[in-house]
Amino acid sequence: MNASIRILFLCGIFVPIVFSCMEGENNQERDEIVELEILSFKDIAGEEYYCDLKDQKDLTKEFHLVITNQEDFQANVSCSNDELPEIDFTKWSVIAICVYTTHTTAHIVSQKLLRNDTELKYLYEVNYTGGILTMPGFTTFFAAVPVIPENYRVIFNLKYIES
Repeated sequence: MNASIRILFLCGIFVPIVFSCMEGENNQERDEIVELEILSFKDIAGEEYYCDLKDQKDLTKEFHLVITNQEDFQANVSCSNDELPEIDFTKWSVIAICVYTTHTTAHIVSQKLLRNDTELKYLYEVNYTGGILTMPGFTTFFAAVPVIPENYRVIFNLKYIES
């Protein structure tokens, strides 16, 4: 009888501990940082678009913009063929980064978008390099990404890579 009571007593202590540890593992899975897909306007619209942010002449420093609807897209973006790409803002948000460079033909070497649901934030990392034109000015990079919820903030991390 004493042995049965001891076993029940030990099970009463260890079983909750084991389940508590397993629950902790599930929380770790939920807190993981997720890398998301990044698309270009060509990926979405099927053709190449050469676009810029409007009113760059007023810029004096690096500028970031998260566009989540058609009205903001039309108000802030212009393309060389006077036609904006068709974007379904129920599925996509547009991230625009305007950066001052010594090469106006700078281009992206690598980019990554990470989502952290625990901290309600996105991290958009861009590594870029200069192009062949050594004319200083602003260069704009665009990316179409899965919809960014309003309660999330986006942190931009840009890094120039020597070519």
